[in-house]
Amino acid sequence: MSKDTAKTERFQMAVSADWIRKVDDWRFANRVPSRATAIRQLVDMGIENGNGDQRGCNLGDRRIQKTTACKRKSKS
Repeated sequence: MSKDTAKTERFQMAVSADWIRKVDDWRFANRVPSRATAIRQLVDMGIENGNGDQRGCNLGDRRIQKTTACKRKSKS
């Protein structure tokens, strides 16, 4: 692990039980080993695919896929 990607920073956030259930559902569907890793992957996908308009990319309707995160938005 390079110095730039070392996990040295910690933070906490409060979320609803429904939100964390959606994260966990995505995590298990994508065989991600931990909740923290799942959240990091989801955030990374949002950043990589983001231009500020992520209306079609949310956990609520399970449109995010691990390998094709929100690529369908460019087809609209």
